[in-house]
Amino acid sequence: MSEQQQDTKVGGLSELKSANAQIQLLADVVRNEVAVKLPEHFVIFRAFTYKTQVVAGIMYYIKVQIDREGYVVIKVYEKLNNTGLELMGVQPNHTENDEITYFE
Repeated sequence: MSEQQQDTKVGGLSELKSANAQIQLLADVVRNEVAVKLPEHFVIFRAFTYKTQVVAGIMYYIKVQIDREGYVVIKVYEKLNNTGLELMGVQPNHTENDEITYFE
């Protein structure tokens, strides 16, 4: 069981955590898909903070810095047994201090 799985409540969102290299890698895998969904071009793509949710796999809600002051939250689903990642959604127009919350 990974560190993320141990700190995640079943069904609910975990506590806020600082992004690490593993979370940056997850974000990088879906970067091109995120670019398609955003109307603006981003110059940075740095995972900043995140929360997780245990479902049939793990849902990651990752706040990503996309420019000097702009952030988006991406929702990435990691299937059971690490069998793949899927971008489930993008919330634009976030700031560094916005809370990460559940969204469809």
